[in-house]
Amino acid sequence: MAWNDAASILCGIQGNQFTVWYHPGVVLTDKELLPRTLELKDGSEFGRAPHILSYVGSKVTVRQGDGSLVYSSVSPYPALLHSYSASAGWEDALRLCRFAKDPALWACLAGMAMANRELATAEAAYTAIGEVPSAPCLSPGSVQVARVQYIRFIQEQPSRESTLAHLLLFSGHAPEAEAALLQAGLVYRAIQVHIDLFHWDRALELAVKHKTHVDTVLAYRGRYLQRVGRKESSKRFLQYAEGVEVDWEKIQAKLEMELTKERERAANVSVRSSVAPRR
Repeated sequence: MAWNDAASILCGIQGNQFTVWYHPGVVLTDKELLPRTLELKDGSEFGRAPHILSYVGSKVTVRQGDGSLVYSSVSPYPALLHSYSASAGWEDALRLCRFAKDPALWACLAGMAMANRELATAEAAYTAIGEVPSAPCLSPGSVQVARVQYIRFIQEQPSRESTLAHLLLFSGHAPEAEAALLQAGLVYRAIQVHIDLFHWDRALELAVKHKTHVDTVLAYRGRYLQRVGRKESSKRFLQYAEGVEVDWEKIQAKLEMELTKERERAANVSVRSSVAPRR
């Protein structure tokens, strides 16, 4: 195996297959994209016991078992895409992908854009590759939504903290998302994250600890169990259900109040930032 001399691109030989990983780092953002960012070629041309000497630019140099050298070309576009990402040249990156018309490049751009929180670019890239696998659910029991829809949902978040939390969720980092919300004082949002992910025990634990929205957790839990045709079996949920009234009208009113407070808080932070004196 060998890394490219200028970009985070990896190539390797295994058996009779030559593989190029255009964007290995995508596993940290959306691991399901990794298979889409590969180039696979027949490696039989390298003979027996090949050894990669270098991967410079778009050329890979391989020494065969008999000592002779063989050269193989790799697309130059992925390295160029990496350079655009590193310099925040997202318009150039989009133009390159549209020109090359290579699904692997679009997949790379989707991962790069999400890692850099460039949601508009990520939305365009995921749309181009027709991405429809699941992202975290927006509400309990709902069908799992497409990544493009989830990116749009992230863009609609009322505060910077909620946006960050859902970006973390997109990449599968639920504990980090919870920590970000709790640190910002958005306890309800942290509880809702676990409700959306069906982490019922953690949702109830947070509600009890912070003495808020216990009824919300019980209400969503009850709706979920009814939808799947099951009865409550958790002793802890049964215990709290005995002393907590579930009133959906009151719950919806509380949720609206939470969102209003979050929007107002975000607006106040924005105003303070805009009027802060420059040093």
